[in-house]
Amino acid sequence: MILKYPLTVTAMYQQVYNMGIIKNALIFVCFVFVLLVIAFGSSNGTVSLSEGTATNSADTNPPSFQLISSQLEYENGMSQVTGEVKSLEKIDYLEASAKFYNADGKVIYSSMTNILDLGAGETWDFTIYGPTEEVTAYNLTVKDTVY
Repeated sequence: MILKYPLTVTAMYQQVYNMGIIKNALIFVCFVFVLLVIAFGSSNGTVSLSEGTATNSADTNPPSFQLISSQLEYENGMSQVTGEVKSLEKIDYLEASAKFYNADGKVIYSSMTNILDLGAGETWDFTIYGPTEEVTAYNLTVKDTVY
């Protein structure tokens, strides 16, 4: 096999070294971007519910929705979290996610559902399907951002 552009060992080392610098620079830029998204994200709110206690996030923006209710139910041998959310303004994206716990307090399953374009004043009835009836507790998080 004949190389069209033969490289010396020194030239090959220089290319590998330059690729490492570029790789490290890209990693640094991605890291800074993630930090900026976390610091200045445009979330209007997140509501978490764990065994009946709702908590709002510490956002300075007014909430864009209200969690009306949620409960753990069993149907056909499977668990599910059902709930209702009311939008206080137009919401482009709304997500409800749940972690399911067994009697030992270990996470045994997690799942989520979402809705797009919920109008101001509209309500969303959601169901998040879980595993078998061995579920004894759940943690529900509702948020209006993808992050």
